[in-house]
Formats: sequence, C-alpha cells, structure tokens
Amino acid sequence: MQLGFSGFSVDDSIANQVRAEFALRRSAVIPNFLAPDLATELVKLLETASGADRLYHTPDGKQFASDFAFSPASTPAVALRLLMNDESLLSAMERATGKRSLASFAGHVCRHFPAREHFLDWHSDCEGTRMVGMSVNLSARPYEGGRFRLRRKQSEQRRQELLADIHYTEIGWAHIFEIDGDLEHCVTNIDGCEPRSAFAGWFRSTPDRAAFLGDLRPAEPGSADSGKEVKKSSADRLGRGRKAVFQEVDGEVIAICFARENVARLDPIAADVWRHVVECGSVAQAKGRLAVLYDVNREVLDADVDTVVARLVDAGLLEPR
Repeated sequence: MQLGFSGFSVDDSIANQVRAEFALRRSAVIPNFLAPDLATELVKLLETASGADRLYHTPDGKQFASDFAFSPASTPAVALRLLMNDESLLSAMERATGKRSLASFAGHVCRHFPAREHFLDWHSDCEGTRMVGMSVNLSARPYEGGRFRLRRKQSEQRRQELLADIHYTEIGWAHIFEIDGDLEHCVTNIDGCEPRSAFAGWFRSTPDRAAFLGDLRPAEPGSADSGKEVKKSSADRLGRGRKAVFQEVDGEVIAICFARENVARLDPIAADVWRHVVECGSVAQAKGRLAVLYDVNREVLDADVDTVVARLVDAGLLEPR
C-alpha cells in the first residue's frame, strides 16, 4: 500500500498484514506508505513552509493538544489532500479496516517541537463523520519519544486496556487507527532535540471526495480564459510532470507541481488533452486520438491542442521525455 507521484498502488501481502493487524489491535502500521521520492520532496518543502502554533480543545473547553500547524495552502498540505482522496486508496482502506463508505480524507500537516512543549493528550476523535484516523511521518530526521498509544476506555463493564503502542521514525511510514466512542489515543511527548512532523487526519463517510476537493479552484492552465501567453512547446515526446501530483474528479483534473507550488484545475477538455498526451507519450499521436473524439476542423484542433499543451508544460504538468 503506497502513495507516489503516479498515484496509489497495493501490495497484497502488505494489505493482508495491515488488515490482520487492524482486526487484532484496531490499529495498524503501514511501512513505506509514501514512496521514498515523494516523501523526500514533501519533507524538503516543509523546511520553508509557513505555519503557526495552534491549540486544540475538547467540546467542553479542555485543552488536549498543541502543535505547530503548517498552512493548509502549503504545497505539502495540498499535495497530500489530493493524493489521499484517491478512489483506489479509499477503497483499499475500506477493505483494510472493514469500514464501509469511506468517502474522503481530511488532514493537516503539523510539527511537535520539544522546546515548545507541544503535546497530544488522551482524547477521542469520535466527532462528526470520522471513521478511521491516520498519521504519516514527515520528520526529516529520527526523533525520540512521540509514541502513538491507543486504548479502550474504562467503563463499568470493563477495565481500561492498552491496545497499541506504536513507534517508528522512518520517513513515509504511517499508521491507521479506528475511531469509536469506546477508544481514545495520545502521542507521548517528544524528547531530545529533533521535532516530529506528520500529516494527520481522518477518513470520513461524508462529504464525498468531489465535494471536498471542490474548493481547490485556482487559474486553470489550458482553459480558454487563462489569458497567459506561453511559448509553444517544440517537443513531441512528453510525459506527466515527474514532480507533480494529480487527481481526477468528475472529468476534471486537479494537480499541483512541486516546482511551481501552484494548484492547477483542468476543465474536461484540457484534462482530455493531458490524459491522451500522457497515455500516448506523443503530442502528434494524442492529436490523432482527439481528432476521432472531437468533431472539429483538424487545423483548429491541432492549434487548440498546441495551446493547451504549452500551458500544461509551463505549469509543470507535462515535461519532455
């Protein structure tokens, strides 16, 4: 089970291991959840990303956590928002956890600095439509402390019981845990000098992924109203941008290029051009396919495709091969 620049993939042996561990401990570790190249780029971008200290309170006003929260508009946060709302990933998590209707994932990127006494005390995430929690390690270096613990709450019918005590420092590793009214979790304090950074959040039953990604609407490379003059690409052999992540939603493509640090949303026509160029690996071959699909003058089609391709190359969503 791994997320990379090209999307989500599943290793059956790892998936079976995660499923068995989750059934036993209501939580599970996912090794190498982020592909190494993606994890390295995200960690690098965090070094210059902005944010601020933030406090967290229970509904009755009790503070249970504090951290340094990175801006939700930062490239790592947006990229992970896109990647985590992949349909195949949501389906895989349903199979791994036995939960039905995992419709979207909402998360944030945060950091615990030991010197600032950041902490995450015992609490329950049982709120709204949250069903399964997840944390992905984005720490540049190994840290001390920061153990995730999950326990069953004490009640008149049963004693308090520790279900999981999880610790790893490998970049890109992750763990998931069940959210339920009888469960609570914490992260122990960070010791030593190195901070702990993570992308943490929840798989939810609502809203669906299309609605959740719907507010990511910047300028649209390849659309008629882009307005930006770009130089026509002279390369015929093109492929998807190696440092960009993509998500298809309702015929559109939402993407962000790490080098540009700018979100792009492609309308259905621009998305179609991007998709065919990536599949063919050639602009000329893509034009041939598109000429069959669209009933327009061939010269007009070729000129329009060249314009869209130029904007996609400029945005880092296509690049020469």
